[in-house]
Amino acid sequence: MKTSRIVLVALVAVAAGVAGQPPEAHAYTWSTVTVDSGTVGDPYTSMALGTNGDPMISYAAGNAVLKFAMCDLSASTNGNCDQTGDWTKVWVGGNTFYTSIAVDANGDPVISSYDWVNDQLNFAICDLSASTNGNCDQPGDWTTVTVDAEGDVGWWTSIAVDANGDPVISYRDGTNRDLKFAICDLSASTNGNCDQPGDWSKVTVDAAGYVGYHSSMAVDANGDPMISYYDGTNGDLKFAICDLSASTNGNCDQPGDWTKVTVDAAGNVGGTRPWRWTPAGTP
Repeated sequence: MKTSRIVLVALVAVAAGVAGQPPEAHAYTWSTVTVDSGTVGDPYTSMALGTNGDPMISYAAGNAVLKFAMCDLSASTNGNCDQTGDWTKVWVGGNTFYTSIAVDANGDPVISSYDWVNDQLNFAICDLSASTNGNCDQPGDWTTVTVDAEGDVGWWTSIAVDANGDPVISYRDGTNRDLKFAICDLSASTNGNCDQPGDWSKVTVDAAGYVGYHSSMAVDANGDPMISYYDGTNGDLKFAICDLSASTNGNCDQPGDWTKVTVDAAGNVGGTRPWRWTPAGTP
């Protein structure tokens, strides 16, 4: 496995500019810092900001172990997290490929990831205020649960938080070649942190062809979950959205709750690279 480094690029200061000029006319100076070095198992990283504005990163390192890095912005050396020593890192779990991070309604970091050994979608959460050092930097601060293990699921996972503060996840079902969605009602969950499999509702959003590649989850101004993804059958970029308040059970867990549309069909678009299909239909 190739040795590489996790690097965070941080904006340091406005280096040049004339009063009265719009921000886009300014010249910015950027600073980079090595957050973690060594053998990285997955080229995909994800970053979110805590309620205090502190940067948090999820990534895979070593033998595909899930790791979490955080910097206390206000306590950092230069106030911008541009020193390696500003960052704390911790092992969260194992067998990780594809990871995505967000911050829930309580300000706690939440991570979705694909367990490539057990072919399942996992969810990890840390209670920031109750963590050992207040920064989730100890393995025991984290709780991990299997969200979906029905087939080979969890590819290209992406996590966000909806208008109710509930974690929502998009991911690919590799067995059925579908796009799926998972949601947990944080306030109604067993332990109040979505750490039980039964806390989660799952649904197939799109099953038309080989879909769900490179999914990205976000929440719109109305608090509704929306997903962009690649349709491998037609080489198109697609978009799916659910009206959360009008959905059948109020959590978008029914296929009929979702509306899908092809956003761009001009050539092979929406994927990171062109796909070639084997006779068995695998990429």
